Amino acid sequence: MALSSDSVNLLLDNAPLLARPVGFGEISVNTGGAGSYQETAPGLRNSTWQVGGEPVSLDRFVSWNAGAYYTMIQYDSAVNNVAQLMIVTDAPSQNDSVGRLRFINCYRGGDSISLWMHYLNTADTSIQRLVNKKPYVGRDKSVSGSFSFSLRPGEWQMKMKDRFYNDLFTDTVVIQRNALYSVVAVGEPGGTGLLAPQMKLLLQMQ
Repeated sequence: MALSSDSVNLLLDNAPLLARPVGFGEISVNTGGAGSYQETAPGLRNSTWQVGGEPVSLDRFVSWNAGAYYTMIQYDSAVNNVAQLMIVTDAPSQNDSVGRLRFINCYRGGDSISLWMHYLNTADTSIQRLVNKKPYVGRDKSVSGSFSFSLRPGEWQMKMKDRFYNDLFTDTVVIQRNALYSVVAVGEPGGTGLLAPQMKLLLQMQ
């Protein structure tokens, strides 16, 4: 999610975790193209963030626990291919009848962001405000590992609002049953193209 960043990979003990690095606004995928957690050996391992073709020394050894799920988030602007990195221990839980979401605010500039969802499959015109004024991750340094919001399957209108509840971005998305999603706000105030305010719905299956 780092603005202007090259594609990224994770090196564990100098070996790449992913066969294909992850581009801006993407999540690691399995061979079928769906978002996926990648299996790797547990333990204390030398963990290096690779941006483009060059390793970026994190100078850190990370203890990866057996049976645990993690999300690694690269955020802010990539200057000299270096950007902020956050490791989140996830608590995935699925339900056969609904999709589950969590929200991550990587919208650079420190503005708090709200997430609104409007169900489009019925005549019901109600709108759900899932997240109210979530701070930028670079300010509060926290991301929930729980996919705590549940939505019934179908088409939803997804809105990104600033702290004054002005619309910054609107998209129509499809929520699947028994699926996990990360909704991520990216961009920067006044940005255009990849820097424009936008939200990414990332399918994050186990």
